[in-house]
Amino acid sequence: MQGDRGSKSVTCFPSLNLQVDPVRIARIEQTGTPAEVGGRIVNLEGKKEGVQKVELLDSAQEGNYYTFDYRVESTRGKNRFLAKAIINAQKLVVFTVQVPIPAYEPNQAIITRMLASFQAPPQAEAR
Repeated sequence: MQGDRGSKSVTCFPSLNLQVDPVRIARIEQTGTPAEVGGRIVNLEGKKEGVQKVELLDSAQEGNYYTFDYRVESTRGKNRFLAKAIINAQKLVVFTVQVPIPAYEPNQAIITRMLASFQAPPQAEAR
């Protein structure tokens, strides 16, 4: 808006990431509970350079997927991360949405839909 002094406009440009890594296990439950895996995520994020605070807000199991919601405050800004993970055909597949904290709340519905829309490809049937 022009001419409206003091107003703030928050633009949401989420960062989307899809990471696929080979693993030796067949199911995500073999990595631990969602809370245990979430705790490991927080510990790893906390070790990154410039990170001042990491907080796990939620972790859950939804069918064959684990989901995580956490926030990171660093020298590069304050961001909210939502992630959905599955082990599929001995590959760890993680879809992550990262958004600046000020943009999260006004865009929460669409960000949640983005995460929910992620589906790993069906596993190839053994021959």
